[in-house]
Amino acid sequence: MFVGNQTSRDHQRTAGYEFTNVFDNETQAFGDVLSERLLGTWRRSTVDDNYVTLIFFDDGTYFHSTVDENDNAERVGIELGTYSQNTQTGRLTVTQLVDNNGDEGLTDFEGTRAPNIFVKVKGDTLTARIDEDGDAVIDKTIIFQRQ
Repeated sequence: MFVGNQTSRDHQRTAGYEFTNVFDNETQAFGDVLSERLLGTWRRSTVDDNYVTLIFFDDGTYFHSTVDENDNAERVGIELGTYSQNTQTGRLTVTQLVDNNGDEGLTDFEGTRAPNIFVKVKGDTLTARIDEDGDAVIDKTIIFQRQ
């Protein structure tokens, strides 16, 4: 996010920052806004050979991508869908719209009440606790880092 006015046609957006033409003689304030929220890009930090990325957009859509460099059996691909989060429990509800990543992603779990995904963001760390089979027991915890 940016703080300031956009008053000149010479503004550019580069690498997440907004710059003003120096000939405008206008002072602009800009910078990063720290967020404790889910929005943004996250990379799985717990597995070296598996590149997993999640992006949560403010319009309620998400994007998931997977690349596993050392396991030819794992599918490389993407998943796209919508999400909402219960702010009290952290439970993430997702609806898949596109899936070409095989058995990877936020919606590829088994069980009548699955998946139950609970996410918590603290600083630049997202912790996802997952009940894969809907039995009310956390089966897996995955840590992501904000990118």
